[in-house]
Amino acid sequence: MLSFKQLVLKTLLPSYAGIVAVIALFHYLEISAFSLGKLESAFVGHTLGTTFMFLFDSVRKRGAPPDNSNHEVK
Repeated sequence: MLSFKQLVLKTLLPSYAGIVAVIALFHYLEISAFSLGKLESAFVGHTLGTTFMFLFDSVRKRGAPPDNSNHEVK
């Protein structure tokens, strides 16, 4: 039986859908905490969600082919 940490690291994180789900979860927690008036928890959820988005974006761009969108097509 996999622990929760192993489940997240081995099954959810390798897929794009899993990464998006984790980001959405953090932002859902942020909105829920903010609506309940728990600003510290909302800040933590926002920080984790945003940090995870930037990490995902940097990892995704590292493996992507170079962006040639600003070059003219001949």
